[in-house]
Amino acid sequence: MSYAIQWYFELNVGGLGSALKGLGQPTPPPGPGGANRAISDRQILVEKVEFTFQATEKIALGFTKLSVVFFYRRIFCGTAFDIASKALLVIIGLWSLGFFITDFLECGRNFWALFSTLENLLTKCFKTEEELQAYVISDIIIDVLILGLPLPMVSAR
Repeated sequence: MSYAIQWYFELNVGGLGSALKGLGQPTPPPGPGGANRAISDRQILVEKVEFTFQATEKIALGFTKLSVVFFYRRIFCGTAFDIASKALLVIIGLWSLGFFITDFLECGRNFWALFSTLENLLTKCFKTEEELQAYVISDIIIDVLILGLPLPMVSAR
């Protein structure tokens, strides 16, 4: 359900970006400052749409993971399972919220740099490769924890 909401939201944002001629249009050639200093209204619009996609995916993925754990909680019972599943719910919630907030704090107080030139993005913001690697690795670890959560309950039967 959360992916459906995200898809609907992103479809509307993408449609708005296309209607404002920021998406689905030829890329204008860079100005006299070169590609690192090029900026246009269309480029700013594309960056805002891209940022919206990146921010909402963290929340949507978190809700999807939470829904699986809540589904497990309806099927399986037991004190140990109850404690483990509640701990995993807290971990998933903090994980999703933490990476969502990280998207907004990527440039510190220079939030404007997210929608500016490539030069400003590279100088005013921290390198996102480490954040993306942490996101992907922690996503895989949480998926393994989610998939492994019901195994003791299944193997006991």
